[in-house]
Amino acid sequence: MTQAIAAVGAGIGQMQTPGGSVGALQAQLQKCQNQLADWVGCPSGKTPQGQAKIQQIQSQTASIKAQLARIETQKARQVAAAQAGTNPAAAPASGSGSAAPSTAASGASIGGVVDTFA
Repeated sequence: MTQAIAAVGAGIGQMQTPGGSVGALQAQLQKCQNQLADWVGCPSGKTPQGQAKIQQIQSQTASIKAQLARIETQKARQVAAAQAGTNPAAAPASGSGSAAPSTAASGASIGGVVDTFA
């Protein structure tokens, strides 16, 4: 188990692609936060070398947080696009029909499935 965690955290600076898994990024973030807490709490963190190491870990942490934010934004866009793709099918093609909105309002669209039988 320790080896697996060490292997995940070994490539902190290497995973720069947005395709990285969320779990791996979260593990790296946790490792960076633990290292940062260790460096801030130890006496050598007060030295110029320690301060440089703290800055390095803080920048790695910020980079990982930015990657996670990009992934979350991308997921939200995909969900919104998927929902936008199903909503036009439920809306009537012309303004004369009101059956589709009442069907959607009555719960006919459960789990993202649109009932188009009218």
